[in-house]
Amino acid sequence: MTEYLNLSPDVRTLRLDLEQNADNIYIRPPSKETDDAWNNLERGVASWATSSDLAAAGIDPSKSVRLPATMGHGEDAYPIIVDVKHRIHCLNRLRKDIYFDHYYGSDFSNANATRFHTLHTEHCILVLLKSMMCDANTDFDAFSWFRHFPHSMADFNINRKCGDFEGIDRWASERQLDQKELFNMPKPGNVFERPMSDWIRRTLAEYDSHGIGGDIN
Repeated sequence: MTEYLNLSPDVRTLRLDLEQNADNIYIRPPSKETDDAWNNLERGVASWATSSDLAAAGIDPSKSVRLPATMGHGEDAYPIIVDVKHRIHCLNRLRKDIYFDHYYGSDFSNANATRFHTLHTEHCILVLLKSMMCDANTDFDAFSWFRHFPHSMADFNINRKCGDFEGIDRWASERQLDQKELFNMPKPGNVFERPMSDWIRRTLAEYDSHGIGGDIN
């Protein structure tokens, strides 16, 4: 991906120690500032790429959805989700579920989420788990002694080769799509269709009954 998006990974020191919890915007209680920070990270979670972008990523454009030119992105635009943006969306989803009443209480009677809401959250847990297992990061967090503390603790400040998130964010944000418009886009005739199991079809039928795009956040 770094090749066809013209990105440059680099090595940096990641500060992941507990001190980072002190006043980090991403783990503060719900507020406009916290939500804005997460929304900025999620920006462009649904974006578009060209057929040559897809081909470079090993995806057959003829088997992918193509956006109609009426959506304003030309004749060669295909909706995509860049994986890191999806993972951030999923992490934000779990954050919101910690504060369920604040974010979803008004959407559900008696604070009982629909089965689809729960499935969406479960999906996000599996996305993050399987992504971490696939990455299988082997960096070491060595244990250290610390002043004024009798127990050893892992030192989570590590040197790591990081992807160019700023470049990805810029690329995706410039191609951002409206998710509800995307999900409500009518299916044209004579398109390639992937198989769907009865279980998924029944689950999505519940989703559709609440309005497509009603539980995308």
